[in-house]
Amino acid sequence: MISRTGVWRALVLLVGVFLAATGWGQDYVRDSEPQLFTYDELLHLGVDQKLSPELTEKLHQLTTTPFINNESFYRGAKPRAIEVEHLGPSLRVAFWNIERGLELDDIRPFLTDKYHFMVKVADCRHRVLISAATPSAAHRRGICYRSGTISAWRL
Repeated sequence: MISRTGVWRALVLLVGVFLAATGWGQDYVRDSEPQLFTYDELLHLGVDQKLSPELTEKLHQLTTTPFINNESFYRGAKPRAIEVEHLGPSLRVAFWNIERGLELDDIRPFLTDKYHFMVKVADCRHRVLISAATPSAAHRRGICYRSGTISAWRL
């Protein structure tokens, strides 16, 4: 004989399975982004002068509001489970602060020309080895920063 509690649990489980299978309860935003700058606003940002309150607010919104695009979900794409040996189920996350393009001349070869980028890395390493006699480790690290090499190559 099944108790009343058992019937309710089975009913709740059945409703939950139905809602999950039909997609109810999953209301994803299809596409969302803050308003981007106009060309004139970009020119104004490039000049050293006080920003208007409107432009300051727009800059704040642009730098703090995430860009969301769930088109792949709506096309039926599903995440691929990653199983890492000795860790179990995992989620890989990557983040790269490209410093607002300040180092674009060094970023471009990293993304497009592996040989040129590796030559820059080798040059940076060579300069660090030459300066190894300098007692300051911060100075040795600074050489790679000043050379513009991606900071992942710090010593």
